[in-house]
Amino acid sequence: MKKQLSFTNSLGFILSYVLFLIMIIFIVLSASIHIYKKEMLMTHQHIEQQKIESLIQIGITMFKEELVTEDIHTEKVTYTFPDGTVDILVKPLDKEDALLLRLTIETDNDASLQVKHVMDISAYDVNVDSF
Repeated sequence: MKKQLSFTNSLGFILSYVLFLIMIIFIVLSASIHIYKKEMLMTHQHIEQQKIESLIQIGITMFKEELVTEDIHTEKVTYTFPDGTVDILVKPLDKEDALLLRLTIETDNDASLQVKHVMDISAYDVNVDSF
């Protein structure tokens, strides 16, 4: 009498089908976990990018407001916000009615970016020679 193995049934050999099914489930599960981790990283980076863009806009707006209301004569202005800091280095351009702003943005999560922005100040009635 032949000894029957525990991984067979009356229809035949089934272990290979079970192993194949378990392998497919494991691959799908591993890929899903990997995709989820990448999505979390991309979401974090997207949030940091949104913070940086907001800080750029807020920094330029604050600089324009101070340029109109106060007489700014310094070459460097620093603004601190809850999401980070904005350092603005001001240099007059060869054009009489324009300033070159070099913005250095650093978020609260230590992401940083430097951006150059040319600002037209003809509408603000500001003397460019004061910088």
